[in-house]
Amino acid sequence: MIWLFLAAAFLIQDNILVTLALVQAEKQRIPLIVIHGYFIISTIIDILLPYYLVARFWPRIENNKIGQWLSESAEQSKKTITRFGVNKGLVFLGIFNYVFLDGALIGWWQIDIKKPFVIFFLSNIVWYAGVILLAKSVQTITPSNDWAISIVISLSILLWPIIKKLFKTNFRV
Repeated sequence: MIWLFLAAAFLIQDNILVTLALVQAEKQRIPLIVIHGYFIISTIIDILLPYYLVARFWPRIENNKIGQWLSESAEQSKKTITRFGVNKGLVFLGIFNYVFLDGALIGWWQIDIKKPFVIFFLSNIVWYAGVILLAKSVQTITPSNDWAISIVISLSILLWPIIKKLFKTNFRV
């Protein structure tokens, strides 16, 4: 069951899910190389699959109302994210956004996937390193699963206002 939980957590790449999955995998003594392999494979799938799906089906829905709304939203997001440069915007997206949405955005923006793929992949490694540190910290604090879940959820709730404030700033670098 832990294998399915790991796969789902890495495909969704939510902070709480991945942290809890890492804590559980560590408690069940699953080798780190296997866990990291799951992360790498799921990250590649998370970036490429949405990109190719959007690139393939975008011409079919581009001219209806939903397609026009998506096109306007994609264009607005592109202006916002790339305001301080495409690379900085992609790094920011890669760390703070769900990786499958990043792949879809690149498809909507109709950008070649090579450079964004590398940026998103490296950015997600930075994100993953932070999640590993959180999981290790939780394991150090408490051996109990119930306490670990409570600590992860509490930290996520406490950090949310800070992350929300970051998104409201002008992202000056």
